[in-house]
Amino acid sequence: VNNVFEVFTSVKDGQKYLASKSGNNHNINIFSLIDNKKILFMKYGDNATTVTMVRYFCNYKLKKEYLISADTNKKVVIWDVSNNFALLRVINTEYHDANIYSCYLFLDDFENNFLFTSCGLNTYKKNDTNYTKMYSLKDGKFIKNIIDSNENNTYFLLIWDNEIDKFNYLIELCEKQIVITNFSQNSLYAKLYQSDLKVLKYYSGYLYSIENKKNFLCCSTSNGLVITWDLINKSCINNIQISQVELYNIIQWNQKYAIIAGGSTKKIIIFDLEEFKEIGNIKTNHRSNVNCVKKISHPKYGEILLSSGNDHKIKLYFIKEDQNSE
Repeated sequence: VNNVFEVFTSVKDGQKYLASKSGNNHNINIFSLIDNKKILFMKYGDNATTVTMVRYFCNYKLKKEYLISADTNKKVVIWDVSNNFALLRVINTEYHDANIYSCYLFLDDFENNFLFTSCGLNTYKKNDTNYTKMYSLKDGKFIKNIIDSNENNTYFLLIWDNEIDKFNYLIELCEKQIVITNFSQNSLYAKLYQSDLKVLKYYSGYLYSIENKKNFLCCSTSNGLVITWDLINKSCINNIQISQVELYNIIQWNQKYAIIAGGSTKKIIIFDLEEFKEIGNIKTNHRSNVNCVKKISHPKYGEILLSSGNDHKIKLYFIKEDQNSE
């Protein structure tokens, strides 16, 4: 849904990389953002397999970094970026009648590393296999299903480090609600929703800080709402309708601003988290829906934005003297 490409700075060599599905969606290409050249072609599978998402995860203390991808054959492939993008593991998730929507790699300093996967549900058949699942990264073995995770489509996964009780929580952005679980104890922490908001789908989100406490969640939704939540108090802080169309993934630009993929508006929306309003947008010139936005520091342009659309194009933008330049 949201991660059709990824950008990252490798802790191994400091290089800036872009990983994306190939033009036919069957494989993964790695580009150098500095040279604007393809440097690696990662053979994924047969031509019947379509890559649906790519995400990057890193343990900066241990300098362990991974690229993970999911496909329509219900497999998750893990690549070891630290080892020249070598294939590390293939995990068959055994979702029978649903596609993988999101994955998250939990990496701790003791190398107790876990993979979480979520899926969409069959509308007509609620299958017990369609839980959000937890796997060991070490051997790829299934560990357990996450409690209460087979009630709705789950579009996006995050991990929240609760600074108060010192537990890690899995956040599932679902249809009509957000489910937060203590995955080590497999116990429910909260289900967040407000009936008056009439949210259709929570598509994406990120955690951010207020007064140096990273206990707040900002979400984009399928019906044009941006919603922020206080995770400690389990309450909605604010919400605003900024579009009448689907808002795809949302990322943090800095402490003050969020950046949102504007869907069929074909724009990147700039959102002020302090004033809680849209303050501007960037016209992308994509021929179809803008479905993903990312940011990275570039040695020539400084902080840059990248967007992708259903037209299979990835565009790069830099901000200069308050003017949007592509």
